Amino acid sequence: MMTYLFKHNETLIDGFDFTPIPKSEKNAEDLRRECFLPEEISPLLKAIYKYIGEGKKDLSTHQNLNMVIAGYYCLIAMKTGLKTGEQRQLTWGDVKLEWINPNPETKPKKKSKSNAAKLKESEEDVLVSLATISVRKETSKVRKPRRFKARDDDCFTDLGKVVMPLQKHPYADKLIFSVNGKSPISGIPGV
Repeated sequence: MMTYLFKHNETLIDGFDFTPIPKSEKNAEDLRRECFLPEEISPLLKAIYKYIGEGKKDLSTHQNLNMVIAGYYCLIAMKTGLKTGEQRQLTWGDVKLEWINPNPETKPKKKSKSNAAKLKESEEDVLVSLATISVRKETSKVRKPRRFKARDDDCFTDLGKVVMPLQKHPYADKLIFSVNGKSPISGIPGV
């Protein structure tokens, strides 16, 4: 830019000489530490689940419904690392859920309320829910599509039970973080 301006007599200097800033040397531990530790995340998760629970007490009010959606929005953001714009434009068709057995040597069991207490004793026997998320290029900041897997822990399933009855079928093109499937929620009520 400066060269162009200099050639057209718009400036008296042809450029700047900046001394390069050396790259900081980070070891693997420094990079790993930039993520939250489980003991740091735990109080946050408890607060979000409490927030969702308060909203689920009475889903007939618009504020409580938005509380539940916003709570799952925060949980899914923590689990997936999706950018805000990508997450707000996520549709049910962009998410595929599957169950995997993290320990293939054992016979897996699907976690349910009836066997939840028994399964806590042997977590390795529980199937883990994974969400395969497709980020469409039109919702991506870099305009490139991508697909990745993230542990779901029934977040999408539980949220679907709340919002799908309010959204008209078919669900594939409906926004996930929305009451009506057309317009995303904005703001977090009650905070």
